[in-house]
Amino acid sequence: MQNPPSSARAAAMAPSRWQWFGDLIRPTLPCAGEGHYLVWIVPLSDHHGCEDVVPALPWVKPHPARPGTVAYVMASRFEVRSLKDVPRFLLKTVAAWQQVRKAPGALGVSLDAHPFRRVFCTLSAWEDRDALYTFAQTEPHRGVMSAIRPVMRTSTFTFWEAPVADLPIDWADARRRLDEQAASDARS
Repeated sequence: MQNPPSSARAAAMAPSRWQWFGDLIRPTLPCAGEGHYLVWIVPLSDHHGCEDVVPALPWVKPHPARPGTVAYVMASRFEVRSLKDVPRFLLKTVAAWQQVRKAPGALGVSLDAHPFRRVFCTLSAWEDRDALYTFAQTEPHRGVMSAIRPVMRTSTFTFWEAPVADLPIDWADARRRLDEQAASDARS
Protein backbone atom coordinates (compact mmCIF):
# COMPACT_ATOMS: atom_id res chain seq x y z
CA MET A 1 0.00 0.00 0.00
CA GLN A 2 1.19 3.50 -0.81
CA ASN A 3 2.17 5.80 2.05
CA PRO A 4 -0.25 8.68 2.58
CA PRO A 5 0.96 12.08 1.37
CA SER A 6 2.61 14.46 3.80
CA SER A 7 0.26 16.79 5.67
CA ALA A 8 1.32 19.80 3.60
CA ARG A 9 0.97 17.92 0.30
CA ALA A 10 -2.41 16.44 1.29
CA ALA A 11 -3.72 19.83 2.37
CA ALA A 12 -2.67 21.29 -0.99
CA MET A 13 -4.42 18.42 -2.82
CA ALA A 14 -7.71 18.82 -0.91
CA PRO A 15 -10.40 20.78 -2.77
CA SER A 16 -11.17 24.21 -1.31
CA ARG A 17 -14.55 23.05 0.02
CA TRP A 18 -12.75 20.53 2.25
CA GLN A 19 -11.42 21.40 5.68
CA TRP A 20 -8.06 20.03 6.74
CA PHE A 21 -7.49 18.50 10.20
CA GLY A 22 -4.01 16.93 10.48
CA ASP A 23 -4.30 13.38 9.15
CA LEU A 24 -7.99 13.76 8.29
CA ILE A 25 -9.77 15.50 5.46
CA ARG A 26 -13.34 16.59 6.02
CA PRO A 27 -15.46 17.54 3.01
CA THR A 28 -18.49 19.61 3.92
CA LEU A 29 -21.80 20.26 2.20
CA PRO A 30 -23.99 23.10 3.50
CA CYS A 31 -27.54 21.98 4.25
CA ALA A 32 -30.11 24.56 3.15
CA GLY A 33 -28.36 27.52 4.77
CA GLU A 34 -29.35 26.50 8.29
CA GLY A 35 -25.78 26.41 9.57
CA HIS A 36 -25.66 22.59 9.47
CA TYR A 37 -23.19 20.61 7.41
CA LEU A 38 -23.16 17.09 6.09
CA VAL A 39 -19.67 15.88 7.02
CA TRP A 40 -17.50 12.86 6.27
CA ILE A 41 -14.26 12.07 8.01
CA VAL A 42 -11.86 10.00 5.94
CA PRO A 43 -8.39 8.93 7.11
CA LEU A 44 -6.03 9.49 4.18
CA SER A 45 -4.19 6.25 4.89
CA ASP A 46 -7.44 4.32 4.29
CA HIS A 47 -8.52 6.26 1.21
CA HIS A 48 -6.56 4.10 -1.24
CA GLY A 49 -8.03 0.93 0.30
CA CYS A 50 -11.55 2.27 -0.30
CA GLU A 51 -12.40 1.90 3.39
CA ASP A 52 -13.94 4.89 5.05
CA VAL A 53 -14.65 5.89 8.59
CA VAL A 54 -17.78 7.97 8.53
CA PRO A 55 -19.76 8.40 11.71
CA ALA A 56 -23.51 8.07 11.35
CA LEU A 57 -25.31 11.38 11.60
CA PRO A 58 -26.77 11.41 15.10
CA TRP A 59 -30.39 10.53 15.74
CA VAL A 60 -32.46 13.69 15.25
CA LYS A 61 -35.90 13.95 16.88
CA PRO A 62 -38.07 16.21 14.68
CA HIS A 63 -41.17 15.75 16.85
CA PRO A 64 -41.69 14.33 20.34
CA ALA A 65 -43.18 10.86 20.58
CA ARG A 66 -46.33 10.32 22.64
CA PRO A 67 -45.37 8.12 25.62
CA GLY A 68 -46.74 4.59 25.56
CA THR A 69 -47.21 4.49 21.77
CA VAL A 70 -45.59 2.39 19.05
CA ALA A 71 -43.40 3.80 16.27
CA TYR A 72 -43.35 2.59 12.67
CA VAL A 73 -39.66 2.14 11.83
CA MET A 74 -37.98 2.00 8.43
CA ALA A 75 -34.37 1.19 7.60
CA SER A 76 -33.03 1.50 4.06
CA ARG A 77 -29.75 0.72 2.34
CA PHE A 78 -28.80 2.22 -1.02
CA GLU A 79 -25.76 1.35 -3.11
CA VAL A 80 -24.91 3.56 -6.06
CA ARG A 81 -23.33 2.10 -9.20
CA SER A 82 -20.08 4.03 -9.19
CA LEU A 83 -17.97 6.37 -7.07
CA LYS A 84 -18.73 9.09 -9.61
CA ASP A 85 -22.41 8.79 -8.59
CA VAL A 86 -21.70 9.49 -4.91
CA PRO A 87 -21.64 13.32 -5.12
CA ARG A 88 -24.90 13.40 -7.09
CA PHE A 89 -26.55 11.05 -4.60
CA LEU A 90 -25.40 13.13 -1.64
CA LEU A 91 -26.40 16.46 -3.14
CA LYS A 92 -29.86 15.16 -4.01
CA THR A 93 -30.43 13.64 -0.59
CA VAL A 94 -29.62 16.84 1.32
CA ALA A 95 -33.09 18.16 0.40
CA ALA A 96 -34.76 14.99 1.67
CA TRP A 97 -32.72 15.16 4.90
CA GLN A 98 -33.98 18.70 5.51
CA GLN A 99 -37.54 17.68 4.63
CA VAL A 100 -37.65 14.74 7.07
CA ARG A 101 -36.54 17.00 9.91
CA LYS A 102 -39.76 19.00 9.43
CA ALA A 103 -42.10 16.19 8.30
CA PRO A 104 -45.31 15.70 10.27
CA GLY A 105 -45.18 12.42 12.17
CA ALA A 106 -41.38 12.00 12.02
CA LEU A 107 -40.15 10.86 15.44
CA GLY A 108 -36.47 10.29 14.64
CA VAL A 109 -34.01 9.93 11.80
CA SER A 110 -30.35 9.07 11.25
CA LEU A 111 -28.06 8.59 8.24
CA ASP A 112 -25.06 6.28 7.97
CA ALA A 113 -22.94 7.07 4.89
CA HIS A 114 -20.01 5.08 3.50
CA PRO A 115 -19.16 7.07 0.36
CA PHE A 116 -16.03 5.11 -0.66
CA ARG A 117 -18.05 1.89 -0.49
CA ARG A 118 -20.93 3.67 -2.31
CA VAL A 119 -23.38 2.65 0.45
CA PHE A 120 -25.84 4.89 2.28
CA CYS A 121 -28.27 3.80 4.99
CA THR A 122 -31.20 5.61 6.55
CA LEU A 123 -33.03 4.83 9.76
CA SER A 124 -36.25 6.59 10.69
CA ALA A 125 -39.16 6.26 13.11
CA TRP A 126 -42.67 7.55 12.45
CA GLU A 127 -45.94 7.97 14.33
CA ASP A 128 -47.48 5.50 11.89
CA ARG A 129 -47.21 4.04 8.42
CA ASP A 130 -49.33 6.81 6.90
CA ALA A 131 -46.91 9.50 8.14
CA LEU A 132 -43.99 7.69 6.45
CA TYR A 133 -45.88 7.17 3.19
CA THR A 134 -47.06 10.79 3.14
CA PHE A 135 -43.45 11.94 3.54
CA ALA A 136 -42.25 9.60 0.77
CA GLN A 137 -44.88 10.92 -1.68
CA THR A 138 -44.24 14.60 -0.92
CA GLU A 139 -41.73 16.86 -2.67
CA PRO A 140 -38.79 17.10 -2.52
CA HIS A 141 -38.44 13.43 -1.42
CA ARG A 142 -40.55 12.12 -4.29
CA GLY A 143 -38.47 13.99 -6.90
CA VAL A 144 -35.19 13.03 -5.22
CA MET A 145 -36.07 9.33 -5.41
CA SER A 146 -36.92 9.65 -9.11
CA ALA A 147 -33.70 11.56 -9.80
CA ILE A 148 -31.39 9.06 -8.10
CA ARG A 149 -33.07 5.88 -9.37
CA PRO A 150 -30.83 5.68 -12.50
CA VAL A 151 -27.63 5.64 -10.40
CA MET A 152 -28.82 2.96 -7.96
CA ARG A 153 -27.20 -0.47 -8.03
CA THR A 154 -29.30 -1.96 -5.21
CA SER A 155 -31.72 -0.83 -2.57
CA THR A 156 -33.16 -2.64 0.45
CA PHE A 157 -35.99 -1.55 2.72
CA THR A 158 -37.25 -3.08 5.93
CA PHE A 159 -40.07 -2.03 8.25
CA TRP A 160 -41.08 -2.93 11.79
CA GLU A 161 -42.79 -1.54 14.85
CA ALA A 162 -41.06 -0.61 18.10
CA PRO A 163 -42.22 0.97 21.36
CA VAL A 164 -41.33 4.67 21.39
CA ALA A 165 -39.49 3.99 24.66
CA ASP A 166 -36.95 2.04 22.52
CA LEU A 167 -36.07 5.13 20.44
CA PRO A 168 -33.52 5.84 19.16
CA ILE A 169 -33.21 2.57 17.29
CA ASP A 170 -29.77 0.96 17.45
CA TRP A 171 -27.86 0.89 14.15
CA ALA A 172 -26.66 -2.68 14.85
CA ASP A 173 -30.30 -3.84 15.01
CA ALA A 174 -31.16 -1.93 11.83
CA ARG A 175 -28.18 -3.39 9.93
CA ARG A 176 -29.12 -6.92 11.06
CA ARG A 177 -32.67 -6.39 9.80
CA LEU A 178 -31.40 -4.95 6.51
CA ASP A 179 -29.11 -7.97 6.01
CA GLU A 180 -32.02 -10.34 6.70
CA GLN A 181 -34.25 -8.46 4.25
CA ALA A 182 -31.55 -8.43 1.54
CA ALA A 183 -31.10 -12.20 1.94
CA SER A 184 -34.88 -12.70 1.74
CA ASP A 185 -35.08 -10.49 -1.37
CA ALA A 186 -32.25 -12.48 -3.01
CA ARG A 187 -34.18 -15.74 -2.47
CA SER A 188 -37.33 -14.30 -4.04
